[in-house]
Amino acid sequence: MKNEELHIVIILVQVRELETNPFFNSGRGSALTEKGIVEMEASIMDGKGRQRGAVSNVTTVKNPISLARLVKDKSPHSYLAFSGAEAFAKKASAKLVRGNASHGISDASAVSSREARILAEDAFFHPSMMSVS
Repeated sequence: MKNEELHIVIILVQVRELETNPFFNSGRGSALTEKGIVEMEASIMDGKGRQRGAVSNVTTVKNPISLARLVKDKSPHSYLAFSGAEAFAKKASAKLVRGNASHGISDASAVSSREARILAEDAFFHPSMMSVS
C-alpha cells in the first residue's frame, strides 16, 4: 500500500465501524424512512488527488463508505444513487445484505422511527395538541 493511501484506509476502517454499530445513526443504526427501511448515503474525498466518490439511497449495501470508495476508484462517475448505485455495487462486488430486513435494523432505530411517526401524526391530525401557549 502506498503511504499516500494510508489516510484513506484509516478513515474507511473507522467509518465502517460506525456503520456496523447499531447505536450510531449510520448504516445499521440509521433512522428509518417513512416506509420503515434504511436508505444510506456516504461520500469520500481525497483532497490531494481531488478524487471523490459518493452514493445515496442505497438499501442493500453493507458498508456504503466502501461503495463510495469503489465509485471513487473504479467508476467514471463521482456520484451514484438509487438503482444506479445498487447496480454498480453488484457489478463491483461490494458486500451486500439480502434486502433491508436482513440489514439488521436496530431496535433503537425501529423505536425511534415509531415515535417520530406518532409525533408527526399527532401534529398533523391534532395541531392544537402540539401548540405551545
